[in-house]
Amino acid sequence: MTAPAIRSTLDVAFWFQNRAESAGERLAPQKLQRLLYLSQAQYAAVNKGRKLMPATFIVTEYGPLEPTIYHVFENEPPQLKALAPNARVEAFLLII
Repeated sequence: MTAPAIRSTLDVAFWFQNRAESAGERLAPQKLQRLLYLSQAQYAAVNKGRKLMPATFIVTEYGPLEPTIYHVFENEPPQLKALAPNARVEAFLLII
């Protein structure tokens, strides 16, 4: 089994959150979930099935959901320090 490209799904979530804030926007929890799901799927598609992040999504009536991220970001982003993605992962995320 190959390790994911980034150590934590939280790192990717914070990256998207920071990008939204730097653009003067608030990233809604459902939009964050969809961005994470699309990132995981697209990364796997262009990297022979390799995972971008160690995330497992479940199917809900509202769309794909990563339960841990949902609970952490449910009310507002937590005050945690995220590790910035490496240059290759960040270049990929900029496409999303």
